[in-house]
Amino acid sequence: MHKLLLASAVLACSACTTAPVNTATNAAQAGRQYATTVKQLNQFALDESLGFTANLLPQLPRQADVLQAQTDAMRQRVALVDSVAVQLDQLSRYFELLNAVASGDDSVATGKALGQLASGFKIASSSVGDGIGRLVANGHHSSQMAKVLQRDAAPVSAAMQAVQAQLALEIGWTRANALANQQAYWQSKIEGPYVEGKTLPASWKTAWIDTLKTPDLEMLLRDAQTATDHMVQAWHALLRGDENASATFTLVQGELADVEKRLKRVKP
Repeated sequence: MHKLLLASAVLACSACTTAPVNTATNAAQAGRQYATTVKQLNQFALDESLGFTANLLPQLPRQADVLQAQTDAMRQRVALVDSVAVQLDQLSRYFELLNAVASGDDSVATGKALGQLASGFKIASSSVGDGIGRLVANGHHSSQMAKVLQRDAAPVSAAMQAVQAQLALEIGWTRANALANQQAYWQSKIEGPYVEGKTLPASWKTAWIDTLKTPDLEMLLRDAQTATDHMVQAWHALLRGDENASATFTLVQGELADVEKRLKRVKP
């Protein structure tokens, strides 16, 4: 029965021959940009966290257990970011090969490489890809494209969801670091001068306002998380045969370009 329905979809979709190919090309371009940008941001967030902890350690009790606890925590963060970096590299390579397939490469070697990459992702149960039959068009190339997308739907989706979870953790790290920094900053730069009763310089006003703003790094991580949400939504839309998927991939590229530009401004 399933094969009969799939065959009917093939015959009924002669007018959409290039739909899965064009949309997959957009997905591949957005996917590679996504993997590169998030990897850079993850590393920057980790570097900031390590730098903060290195500055904090001399202010903590000089005890071996304190040093060990902080070191162990940072090792866990390094290991997590490293593991996600590997997955992002795999995603980047996957989308590179997906673009090759969309461009007409239907070789056995490319198809096998795609499958090996996808099988390396953490697989979570998922219903995505159930509507992929709607993407199957009349023509070998488009049919091959749709088969690839259906086969890899769940593992690629799971890989992107893992990145979502990583970004949420990094937002938590950033908030904790910012709060500790803010407390010290508040006492020395805001509260101290204020309670002295002396005339406050213009720099005090600027410093006070700065304490009320969300840190640049947290904003970047939030925006990267939003781009990730949209990337996952677009991927699912592609697999459902949604005609709006391409537009969402274009939106993701714009969001990532903004994150990249702002990241360059805040990195030392």
